Amino acid sequence: MNKIYTLLILFTLLGLQRPIFCSYKVSKSRDQNYFNTKEFNLISDDNEFNQEIKPNILPSDFKYFLKTLLANLDKKGGNNNNFSIDIESDIQKEIDSFFVAQGNVVVRTNNAVIMAEEFRYDRNLKKLYIDGNIKFKTNSQFFIAKKIEYDFLNNKGFILDVYGSIDFDRLADINLNSENEIKVTEDFSEISKIKKVKLNNSSRFSLGNLFNKKNGDNSVLNNLSEKSIDVRFKEVNNTRFFTEKININKDVWQSDKMLLTSDPFNYPQLIILNNDFKIVFDDDGISEVESKWSKLIFDKKLSIPIGRKRITFEEDQTPKWGFGYDQKNYDGFYIYRNSESIYFGENNNSKFDLKPKFFFQRSISGKTKSFPKKDKSLFSPRVEQKADLYDYFGLSGRFTSDLNDWRYILEFDTNSLDFGKIDKIAEAETILTKNLFIREKKNSKTIGDLSFFGSYRDKTRNGSLGEIIVQSSYGGRFDLEKGEDILNNSNRKILGKKSILSASYGQYSAQSKNIPFELISRDRFNLSLKRIYTFHVWEPQKKDFIDASFKYTPETIQKGFYWFLEGNLDIFRYSDNNKQDLFLVKTGPKLILGDFNKDFFDFTEIGIYPRFKFNRGQSPFFFDQTVDNRVVELVARQQIYGPLILAFTGEYSLDENTSEYDNLINPVLDLSWNRRAYNISIVYNFDSQAGGINFKIHSFNFKGLGKKFN
Repeated sequence: MNKIYTLLILFTLLGLQRPIFCSYKVSKSRDQNYFNTKEFNLISDDNEFNQEIKPNILPSDFKYFLKTLLANLDKKGGNNNNFSIDIESDIQKEIDSFFVAQGNVVVRTNNAVIMAEEFRYDRNLKKLYIDGNIKFKTNSQFFIAKKIEYDFLNNKGFILDVYGSIDFDRLADINLNSENEIKVTEDFSEISKIKKVKLNNSSRFSLGNLFNKKNGDNSVLNNLSEKSIDVRFKEVNNTRFFTEKININKDVWQSDKMLLTSDPFNYPQLIILNNDFKIVFDDDGISEVESKWSKLIFDKKLSIPIGRKRITFEEDQTPKWGFGYDQKNYDGFYIYRNSESIYFGENNNSKFDLKPKFFFQRSISGKTKSFPKKDKSLFSPRVEQKADLYDYFGLSGRFTSDLNDWRYILEFDTNSLDFGKIDKIAEAETILTKNLFIREKKNSKTIGDLSFFGSYRDKTRNGSLGEIIVQSSYGGRFDLEKGEDILNNSNRKILGKKSILSASYGQYSAQSKNIPFELISRDRFNLSLKRIYTFHVWEPQKKDFIDASFKYTPETIQKGFYWFLEGNLDIFRYSDNNKQDLFLVKTGPKLILGDFNKDFFDFTEIGIYPRFKFNRGQSPFFFDQTVDNRVVELVARQQIYGPLILAFTGEYSLDENTSEYDNLINPVLDLSWNRRAYNISIVYNFDSQAGGINFKIHSFNFKGLGKKFN
């Protein structure tokens, strides 16, 4: 019973509450909060993800506009050029303390215009009234409204029936107190039309992307990197919004119901409905945005609650609660909770995150198959055994710190809290890295990085050998990478080139190749040179922009026929005088057809890449021995019906000593539901027995406001 109490207290202190002994902060941090583990997200009422379809909707610039009006209306004829405004209308008059403008009212500042049917200002009470067909425009923002009232003495007011659009990439242009004049005309005729729509980027709400981050082979499958919960709404820039009323009370702007969408066309395929939506200002601008309750609305057919949210800036956040599935390491389904980030150090340049886990399926069965027996080697086979109470819980964490131009990262994970078998439950990786230089030319870019690394029980993959544990490693590494595009006379790319030079030296302790389950330690030097060529054999020019007919894709499909060629030379030297030289060559075609506009078989992608290895010598280690000398890498994506795409990646071994049951290496199946505004995919890796759900929101650059949605 004492064990139960101990674990419950530990789980509560580390996960269910905010940190008790350290200060915490929930805004204005540098880096994303994620762990390299394997999991889904559970959308819950405590979710706090970074929905940075940045909801500083119109206050940032409209608040400046109000201040500008007050300064000018109270000091008419003043000499402050920074706060100059012009008011035009059919009728202008003074009635007692009121200034009144009626009929085709146009109010201009240095870089903003507002139009309305009537404009009234009470100089005594400091109250502003704007009525009828209100249109507000800066160089990057638009909104229309029915009525605006604002009390400057009490800093209270409201805006009725507000619909607008913002380009967050250009927020720097809209400081209405700026001396820099940005010409904005009162021509609103083109605003109602959405045009020049182009995919900007995609936010990523990864509910589990459960693949090893280091494959032994340099294959296309390396692109499947392991990231647990990676929430990146920060890059969603253009946003349309609608609300029936915005209430203004000093530094708090509030709406009972706020609709947001990044979809430029109606009816939006994805809407985020926020209840009791609030924006709070401080001296530096917007300090906090929160919604008491929110939900995602997909195509007006499906609603998914995402709970209460606090939205912060300059930080990628993770949901509070979630669940995952990992058969090999956690015996199936488990539940986790992200704790509040802890900040410390000068300028809060250091950050610590914790993630307690409860292994639900393991606790139900009372058994585990994730560990070797206690008296056996770390490299011994995992066997089924009784799970102890401490085996029902685990813990992940991440520490990052920036000092000058260096960044330090430490990540750890345990799949049990039974520290009596620490050598079988704990994993840790640490890296200290610095970018030495970046050189950019018109069609090329060169990057150089220096890193120092260390690890304990790091897991890596080596082709058909699967997941292999490296007991420990530490050392240094230098990487030099150059990418270059070759263009023809028409300024079209005909060849892409990439060169990567890497040199690393370190000490490794890992399983011996020659003596099963024996741990050996050796120094290891690796010099690697890789060259990759992509020949654009046939690549028709695609349209730059999309329209409302694009239902299934956020961008025009780049059709084409390509040929890839890759060469990789690796030289390994070990402190026991063993050596291994490896040359890899891979080549093959990729074909992309279709527009993904029709309902049946209107998109196909096929890639076939034979790969051959030639080696001399051998490694003393099991984890980096040469295997799979002859394989064919396969990549295929096919539209089945409407938004549904089935994708497959894997490798097929041509080695004679490979059994027919082991020919398929690292097969991954991906079933995705694709829409212009979002993408949902279910992914499963048959070798690692791990899967995930990925959700992406697409962001667009576009001109205009379009028609109101509600």
